Amino acid sequence: MIFKSANRRIYQIKRLDKYRTGWQNDSALVDIDIFPWSKPEADFRPVTKAGIAACDDSFLVFMETNETEIRAVEKV
Repeated sequence: MIFKSANRRIYQIKRLDKYRTGWQNDSALVDIDIFPWSKPEADFRPVTKAGIAACDDSFLVFMETNETEIRAVEKV
């Protein structure tokens, strides 16, 4: 379920009784369509989806993308 406001989105996090493999397969993935790191002239926006869940001692994040060369660069 997605609630939208002018500048943010709030998502309901799936609650699991315990961590289990494959939890993302029965969770609704949401589209990532906000790219704050991208410059408007670059316009690089790979198709990306994400899912989030939580259990007693874990916070689980699943991300899926069609990007072939995934990397992160930090400039200091």
